Amino acid sequence: MSDATRLRLLRIGVKHLGEELLAAKLKGTSAQIEAWMNDPARMPDRVFLALVDLLDEIGQLGDEA
Repeated sequence: MSDATRLRLLRIGVKHLGEELLAAKLKGTSAQIEAWMNDPARMPDRVFLALVDLLDEIGQLGDEA
C-alpha cells in the first residue's frame, strides 16, 4: 500500500476517533501514531490492516459498491 494511502487513512482515524482512542484501538501509543504520520512506511502491515478494519467498522471507508 502506498504511503499516501496509509497517511490518508491515519488522518481519517485521528479525525474521527482522536489520536489517543485510535492508538488504543490499534494497541499502540499516541507517539506511535505520530511517528507513523511522519513516516507512514514504518506502520506494520498488521496495524495497517487493523486500521482498515476499524475504519470500516465505524463507516469511514465509504459506501459498499
